[in-house]
Amino acid sequence: MTLLVLAPHALDEVLGCGGLLARLGDRPAQTLILFGDGEGRDGARRHAAAAVADLLTMRPPRFSGLAEGSGDTVPLHRLVSAIEAAVQEIRPTTVLIPSAATLHVDHRRTHEAAITALRPVPGHPVRRVLAYEILSSTDWVGPDWPAFRPHVFIDVADVLATKRRCLEYYAAEMRSPPHTRSIENVLRRAASLGGSVGLEAAEGFELVRRLVQRDEPL
Repeated sequence: MTLLVLAPHALDEVLGCGGLLARLGDRPAQTLILFGDGEGRDGARRHAAAAVADLLTMRPPRFSGLAEGSGDTVPLHRLVSAIEAAVQEIRPTTVLIPSAATLHVDHRRTHEAAITALRPVPGHPVRRVLAYEILSSTDWVGPDWPAFRPHVFIDVADVLATKRRCLEYYAAEMRSPPHTRSIENVLRRAASLGGSVGLEAAEGFELVRRLVQRDEPL
């Protein structure tokens, strides 16, 4: 498996799927971070993203450099082109994308661009597309918005300490309890998701698409 994570911002990749990434071992993986121009706070986040990738033995992250919060003004084709270029180079079999159930316009736009860029045309390398949640956005949607409903659960009990270390690299972006984007709440969320399926801790994902070829087991 070769894996590509599409993250709206640095930190989102750890909030949503840091445990899964910690479980990959030596399988190739890379994160494409679409929003953030590298200035100010985003400069610190870029350093954290590189440290996280090194800790998880991933390839160094890629940055598209779009201004944070510009998801409602950047043409969709720019996002689609950035994703398509990464897919063409990396040839991932699995792609992780943010869920559409989110308040943040950059998150929603990343999801929309990903669905467009990952359309399953003949010869496309991607066989699995999973959508992850981003606490402090996915969990704050209103009653008329789509809700995050995971269908796939990844056991992360044995890598929670590694996920915590990744979040600590982003300490400046984390909040104190009882904020939903606190390290304590992220770990509680993993325990809650795990408990819902008989595990000690889990990350949850929405199954967007899975293609099973003739030589693959069901």
